[in-house]
Amino acid sequence: MALRSTTIVAVVALGVAACAAGPRATDRPAEDTSVRQASRVGIGIDMGGTRLFVDAAKTLRAWEYHDGSRIPIELLDEHGWPMVDPRTVVFDERPIPAWAPPIDDPDEYMADVSGTYAMRFTGQAEVRNGQDAAGPQAEIRNISYDATTNTTTGEIVLPPGRGLLILEFSRTRRTPESAEGSGITDLRVIRPGYDPDTEQTIATPVLTALTRSAFHSIRFMDYSHTNNRDHGYPNVTEWSDRKLPSDTTQNAWGTKRGGGAWEYAIEIANLTKTNPWFTLPVDATDGYVRGLAELVRDSLDPSLVVYVEHSNEVWNALFSQKLWNAGAAVAEVRDDPDSDLDFGSPFDTSVWEVRRHMRRTVEIGTIFTDVLGEHRIGDRVRPVFSWWVTRGFEYIDALEWLEATRGPASDSVWGIGITAYFSSAAAGPSADVEEIMSVMVRDMETGGRRTEQYRDIADRFGLRLAVYEGGTDTGQNARGPVANRITAERDPRMGTLLYRSVTEQFLQKGGDLYMVFALAGRYSRYGSWGITDDIAVPDRNAKYSAVERAAIESATGLRR
Repeated sequence: MALRSTTIVAVVALGVAACAAGPRATDRPAEDTSVRQASRVGIGIDMGGTRLFVDAAKTLRAWEYHDGSRIPIELLDEHGWPMVDPRTVVFDERPIPAWAPPIDDPDEYMADVSGTYAMRFTGQAEVRNGQDAAGPQAEIRNISYDATTNTTTGEIVLPPGRGLLILEFSRTRRTPESAEGSGITDLRVIRPGYDPDTEQTIATPVLTALTRSAFHSIRFMDYSHTNNRDHGYPNVTEWSDRKLPSDTTQNAWGTKRGGGAWEYAIEIANLTKTNPWFTLPVDATDGYVRGLAELVRDSLDPSLVVYVEHSNEVWNALFSQKLWNAGAAVAEVRDDPDSDLDFGSPFDTSVWEVRRHMRRTVEIGTIFTDVLGEHRIGDRVRPVFSWWVTRGFEYIDALEWLEATRGPASDSVWGIGITAYFSSAAAGPSADVEEIMSVMVRDMETGGRRTEQYRDIADRFGLRLAVYEGGTDTGQNARGPVANRITAERDPRMGTLLYRSVTEQFLQKGGDLYMVFALAGRYSRYGSWGITDDIAVPDRNAKYSAVERAAIESATGLRR
């Protein structure tokens, strides 16, 4: 055992030394737009883990009756506001699962979300803090109703050490003439530190974290709830079905299973001068794609490029989008004798799936270039074909099929996307931090060999190579102990490994764009994906600064 531990330490120490010998950072600040555009590192983003909005109510959970049962969609208005006395969980920042201990995180870390929140809604109601027996309750105070504007205002004081906010509304009236119990609309819960009447949408810590690290692009996959959002083949999503800024929440509600409104994603891109990466719903119609393209044309900073992708991990059986795409491919070949999905591969449904995904990627790119007035793929519109990184032969088949049926791949696709996670899967469930680090060193180095494989494939077809998701992966043991894995995620050496994964194992081996997953989130049995576990304190661990360094350095001196 002693010999093994010595070997592990030596392996990890070697990784640290390699990191120290990396390229020097540019003297230009990350806020310099030219640095951001030259950077080869991007980031994935969601809503919950980042505490994205100044208005905490923009991500409230589905409306409930006071007994906790869901209010049916028939009792919600067209934007999802309740037409009965409701309650909702505004947010829950407690460690996972504080509601059913033991807590996963050995440090039991919880972001500080205490302070005075400014509440406002249309209508009138009695407001109280919902049930939460653990510790002091939030104080609801200074409630005032203005009959002239039909607006209720008040303050919510959340004490230190509390991370859960539940609000219950009783004796509601939408208008002075409405019957009692008719609900409310337009709830706002402005976070501490902002003017109650602020028009700022995106929280300052998020904007700071995004601009400080010189990210080239932001992938909005998690933000838009891409996974499992379809309603099953052959149902489709039209542009009129999209989430709107005026909806009751930017989380799912009613039949709207998707995430945040595209308007807010574009706002984030504009504010940070960072190129957006949109993952469109697997079941989006051409009209939906055109609607998003028109929104981009009309509101995105014209200096920014746009990455587009047909859903996320359409190969992954864990996600319903795989079944939707497979169903569409099989139905097409069955019903259309002129379909070219079975070109050279009759009766092979797995091949049809990949090819349909490729074709839809091309179609999305074509619609965007048409709407934006572009003449060549790759200039401003950059479609990315992503698939299962363990199946290089399926990338090749799809690209060969594309060229055989539609011409050069580089005329239709900007690049191919792969994953670059390095994981602790090979470590035992009770592995200590040293074993976890050693296993992840080896897996990280395996990723470098994969980069070389896919660089060859990309070069063969004249394409760029991107990592659509990459980073640390310690989330394989949802049913086992995770404390040591979370501790390992906070170890300074994990920052070293992440830096090496981005630079040494990808960019320096010819990769073009590495999208780290993800910006922020709580660490738990479900993974410790965030490069920080507190968006307001990004340097709590080494991962954020490692990615920050890689992003800035990639802007000067690494292959573009």
